[in-house]
Amino acid sequence: MKIQLGRCKDNLFVILSKQAVDKLDWGSGDIVDIEVIDDGLKVVRTMTKHDHAMIIAERIMVEYSETFEALAKI
Repeated sequence: MKIQLGRCKDNLFVILSKQAVDKLDWGSGDIVDIEVIDDGLKVVRTMTKHDHAMIIAERIMVEYSETFEALAKI
């Protein structure tokens, strides 16, 4: 699969085809890790959008646990 690099100001970007995204089961908001290797790149999804949202939700639950406990008693 060959794709052309695009430019946005001083940055280059790659647009993944629908076929590639479907095959990888990646989605908008997923977090990837990019590593430069020899003459290319290694791109690995490290977290899905859902995983990231759940981490944020967990932090909120811990931070506001007393508030949620009080609301549960109402």
